[in-house]
Amino acid sequence: MKKIDWRLILIISLPIIFIIVLALAYLLPSSLAQPQYDFLYSTTRGNGYSIDTAGNRLKISNYYNDNNSPPTADEVFIKRYHVVDQSITDLTVAEANELQINTDAVSPDGFTVSGSSYDYGIIPMFIGDASDDHNSTYLVKGTTKKKVDLHVSKYNVYFLAWVIK
Repeated sequence: MKKIDWRLILIISLPIIFIIVLALAYLLPSSLAQPQYDFLYSTTRGNGYSIDTAGNRLKISNYYNDNNSPPTADEVFIKRYHVVDQSITDLTVAEANELQINTDAVSPDGFTVSGSSYDYGIIPMFIGDASDDHNSTYLVKGTTKKKVDLHVSKYNVYFLAWVIK
């Protein structure tokens, strides 16, 4: 009867266990992120108008027009990201102003909109977001994050407000 060499089993199993632990540490936080609040954002800045938030309302100012009349719907790009079904809806200024919004940078459930994951992983070349991903925007809460696809470069996303349900 052959004797089992426990040292050999331990040497072979440790790297496998280490890889499983790393995979869980990387994948688990994003699966636990469950934001509850939709958010409004704009995809352009400039074009002769500015979007500000005042008193939990959106204020659109047209600064190239002498009479400061509001810009047309074709000039303003306001979008609503729905967190439940991960869809995007285009809104007019009037539709956006009908919503109950919260203009704080942090949502009531603790998430923020970020253009970077701030995660380079334990071993950046194998795990993590070491590349400069220009189309990634994240909802971040502590160490948990959820990637949202807004179909636009993260450098063109201007957070406006959280939609209160």
